[in-house]
Amino acid sequence: MKYIPCVRFPVFVAIVVAIAVLVISFVTGNFGQFARADEESNQPATQETITGPAGETLKNTARPAPGSATPTESATSVTEPIEDTEPSVSREMDQTVPEHMPHEASVQDLEEQPQVTVTRNGNVDEVVIEHPVDFYDHLSLDNLVGVVRSGAGEIEAVDKAVTDGQEREPVDYALRASAIGDLIIFDGNKLHANPPKRIELTVMAPSGGEYRIAGVDELPTRAELEAEGLFSSENLNLAEGARSVAQCEPLGKQSSSTKELPLSGRGNYENHGTSTLVRISGLRPGDKINSLTIKTSARLNSGSATIFRNSQGNLTTRSSSVTNSEIKGQLSANRFEIKFVLPTFEVGGDGTIEVAVDTGARPKRFFKSAIVGLVTHSEELYDNPPRESDLAKPQAKRDLTREEKTSGTQVYVSTSLNQQGQGSGDLIRTTLNLQEQDSKSFKRVGESGWIYNGLAYDEQDNWLYAVSNEKTGDQQNCFPEAHLLQINPLNGQTRNLGPLRAANGADILAEAGASDRQLLNAGVVYKGHLFVSNSSTSGTRTMYRIPLPSAGRFVAGKPKIEKLNVKFYAEDYAQVKGNPEYAWGLVSREPLRKQQIPEARPSTDQDLVLQRVDLRNGKSRYFKLSDSQRTTLDGSKLKQVTTWGTAWSYGNGNLGFGPGGEARAEKNGVQVRVENPASNDPKIQVVQLLTQIPDSYNTDATSNALALPDVNSDLRVSKTHLAGEIDEKYRAQLYSLQDGVRKTVEQETGTASIEGYHFWAVELTNVGEAASSGSTVYEKLPQVYDPTTGEYRWETFNSAGQKITTPIAELNYQANDPSRGTIQFVFGRLNPGDTVRMYIAARFKDGQSECKPNQVEVLNNDKDETPNDNHDSAGCVEEVDSKVGFELHKVDASDIENSVPPKKLSGGQFVLIDGTKEDGSFTQENDINWQAAVHPDNPGAHALVETEESGVYNTEDKLEVGKYYWLLETQSPKDESGKPYNLLTRPILFQLTRDNDNNVQAMFYDSSARGAEGDSWKTSYPVANMYSDVKSKEKLTIQLANIRQGEMPKTGSFGIWPFVLAGLLTILAGAYLSLRRREA
Repeated sequence: MKYIPCVRFPVFVAIVVAIAVLVISFVTGNFGQFARADEESNQPATQETITGPAGETLKNTARPAPGSATPTESATSVTEPIEDTEPSVSREMDQTVPEHMPHEASVQDLEEQPQVTVTRNGNVDEVVIEHPVDFYDHLSLDNLVGVVRSGAGEIEAVDKAVTDGQEREPVDYALRASAIGDLIIFDGNKLHANPPKRIELTVMAPSGGEYRIAGVDELPTRAELEAEGLFSSENLNLAEGARSVAQCEPLGKQSSSTKELPLSGRGNYENHGTSTLVRISGLRPGDKINSLTIKTSARLNSGSATIFRNSQGNLTTRSSSVTNSEIKGQLSANRFEIKFVLPTFEVGGDGTIEVAVDTGARPKRFFKSAIVGLVTHSEELYDNPPRESDLAKPQAKRDLTREEKTSGTQVYVSTSLNQQGQGSGDLIRTTLNLQEQDSKSFKRVGESGWIYNGLAYDEQDNWLYAVSNEKTGDQQNCFPEAHLLQINPLNGQTRNLGPLRAANGADILAEAGASDRQLLNAGVVYKGHLFVSNSSTSGTRTMYRIPLPSAGRFVAGKPKIEKLNVKFYAEDYAQVKGNPEYAWGLVSREPLRKQQIPEARPSTDQDLVLQRVDLRNGKSRYFKLSDSQRTTLDGSKLKQVTTWGTAWSYGNGNLGFGPGGEARAEKNGVQVRVENPASNDPKIQVVQLLTQIPDSYNTDATSNALALPDVNSDLRVSKTHLAGEIDEKYRAQLYSLQDGVRKTVEQETGTASIEGYHFWAVELTNVGEAASSGSTVYEKLPQVYDPTTGEYRWETFNSAGQKITTPIAELNYQANDPSRGTIQFVFGRLNPGDTVRMYIAARFKDGQSECKPNQVEVLNNDKDETPNDNHDSAGCVEEVDSKVGFELHKVDASDIENSVPPKKLSGGQFVLIDGTKEDGSFTQENDINWQAAVHPDNPGAHALVETEESGVYNTEDKLEVGKYYWLLETQSPKDESGKPYNLLTRPILFQLTRDNDNNVQAMFYDSSARGAEGDSWKTSYPVANMYSDVKSKEKLTIQLANIRQGEMPKTGSFGIWPFVLAGLLTILAGAYLSLRRREA
């Protein structure tokens, strides 16, 4: 048996233990897994059951082929990820949007099959198609239902079409040829009963044919029909607002079909001149009336209506509270449909409605029918409400889609507009948008009839939440204020979760005043609760807390609201990722002007103040930004605006704020970094001005930053001085840039010379797995260059190396403060593998001629996988040695604290380990095999040996600039009394670089201060720093302070030391013998 030296014993033990662990793991774990996998592979395939948001079983997740079982009776295999599968819509009532269904089904109850009867008489087919219930399963998403004719020849004409006993006008249906035969398509929006259950047709055709009801997958879309001039709203001459009124539905459940009432009494009405009187009777107690529709073939010029009651009814007379002015129903010159939207009345007894219609110079009496829309209000909640105004149960937790997981931070902004598309007056809709960095316009997600604000994202269930605001005009009763809304981030669809009430049922928003009930404009979510307030100048600024479904005690249809004794002085709030318990808001101008915040006094309306609210207890702190805190790297300075209406979180941990309301003309938004957000003295800095914030009104914002998984982008930036031998990939753009410089100089001086100019290339690449939603590159020119002489080019390539013409939303640069010499490039989305190359030219300032290296940094809006590659520098192309010496000074920390010359300490032992990986990044501490790293055979281990000067240590071989190194202390010195100093509690990582003067410097990595811009790399460390008295191009000198034992306890475990001591002894002994041999 061979003898094992003691210095190798830890290696031997480690190998034996590792082999034992592997063997045990393989026997107990892998064999079992292999056996189970083999066993499962022999089992027959099983049905996968998917549950929907409300817990129901979803079977029809894929469209079956014609002839297969219907989705309601046979489950289908799932071919798409669950996260991308839209849940099926269960039928609640007639207006529910159906799933796409096949036009045939082999397994179906015969009694529910449509019955078709065709009678041929000459060249005319009399067709009747009737369903025992209705044609709900054949109603398309666009509210279309159709009949297919297959047979020789084409349909020549449809003489007559009747649905459920009512003859249809020609504008209600269309004839269209298709690959499956002739299609007769009905517009469900114009049917008095939708979907219908009986269709009667009189068809002229050259020969007999077969007729059937069309499947939804056989029908064209409404957009396709409108493109052909069919079913177009323009045919009815209806303005957008009129259509909105016609589509507005009251709260509650509508009766399954509208009630048709008889007409009686036609003639002149009082002094209205030539008119037609329509008297509608047949109302019964309990009916509720909210709309009246009269259809006619006549062209009417105007309309008016009066309501009266008999002695037993509750309908009011025209002389009472309801007057003509409250009854909307103006007609255009050629309107075929008159719809009067009335206040809702409950009929206590038999009632009558009279409508007098002015028909112009001659009485026209061609009224086809009169229909009164009857509504029965109920407290019923819907899993799938037919209208967004109906009360709905909340959707269950939503899984993020693949696109959401890999798109970086998505900022959602709600904006409200009136009929003219402006943000004032009677607001009629709210649009949910995506805000993309540096884009001048929003990306529309979806639209809602609700007017809402207080928008916030719940990271626990991945839904947006908001509170409805006051809506004026015809739809006021349909979309009342102070309701809790759940909003789908993918399409903007809104669910009405019910009116907000206190636990005792009280309407505390009404008690607070009309302003709070009509407008809640600030919102943020923490632990399943939505915190809102009316922080506008008209509001009380009181904070309210609303439990959301994710809180676990939500009562569907009856959301609760609680008033808190806290004031919100900002008009929107956001949270720093990692500390969501604090809400941060940028205070608008008015509260500061009026000195409403005692903690911020004295203040002016030009001050910038951040409010931090602890959502756990309501305590607030205020932080007034200094001039330097308001100024970005490129010299841009943030100014106060009238209203900071939007706030959101970035994935990198920063905060975003944007103007809104009256301040929307003040374009600049801002990105703010907050370090140590929970401390009493957080470090706050404005890092970027957003110069292209889109206009918005009644606006609010939020983001999904707190919910994003750890699938991150990774922006890598590099810089090259374009001189000497130029890489082929840079040449074309460099020559173009030089030509541009020559033209500029010629215009200024008359001489086309580029003397004094230097050129650089900056390359920004996303090497991560997810897209970056936005980034900013800071080009830092040394003081010898004049940034006002700069010229720029850029080009972008995708992962395949193909040039992209429009890869980003916007790209621009600023040179706001020439004295700083920093130029800012702002980018939008960069997909994985995308590369942007920037080309920069700048000329020496007068009197300067010495080339200086410069630096570049990138700010990623999202969490960056490896922030150490977010910065780079480019030295001048000159003869500079790539390898330098290394020297360490070990000193007493107490001398530094007492401001006396530090005493150098002898007797320490150190080693440097190469920490650079093949791809240029650094090796993580936990990834290093420390025992192997310090082994004497490892060429990456560099022992430090104490020189003749006490307390000064250096390496025998040189280190390489640009590389990373780990510094380990293996033995600490002792003081005069023999008391030992502390060892370093962990290795120190640093990178060798050069400054603008080509002097060697060290950039230390401090993981505790890791920030969005790579702030973890600094020229100092808690116990180590650059030795300021020594600046050299040939040698790096580091000063390392030490503390005596007892002054600072050593923390952590034994760490790596038991594994490296043996190897270190061998290295030090070898280094010592080598030194002795050299001295000999």
